[in-house]
Amino acid sequence: MGIGNCLCRKIRYEFDDEPSDVSFCHCSICRRSSGSAFGAFFEARNESVRFVAGADNLARFNCTERLQKQFCPNCGTMISVTHADYDGVTYFALGTLAEDVNVTPEYHQYVGSKAPWHEIGDSLPKYENGSDD
Repeated sequence: MGIGNCLCRKIRYEFDDEPSDVSFCHCSICRRSSGSAFGAFFEARNESVRFVAGADNLARFNCTERLQKQFCPNCGTMISVTHADYDGVTYFALGTLAEDVNVTPEYHQYVGSKAPWHEIGDSLPKYENGSDD
């Protein structure tokens, strides 16, 4: 089991599964919403996740017709992302994990959109668009 929270700890969650599909997304949406070179996420099955604080206060932003980001309205921490094409799972921001959880990054996606000032320096697989190119 793992736990996570936002910066101000008003939103807290737990999950039963091991984090899976751990990835770095270089799309322009993830870069802008993270304020960094990429977003870092893990996948969790919705039935394995419980919000133990703040679920009713999660703010939502529809980035596109299919992509929605959830974040803390108090401190601004991006908590998770849902995508209409991937029903039953939520992608949680790796930086919200509150304890050491065994995560192993698996790949980079949308590297065709990566920031020109960022060089990827690891040997993980790189996908021009999504991970299912």
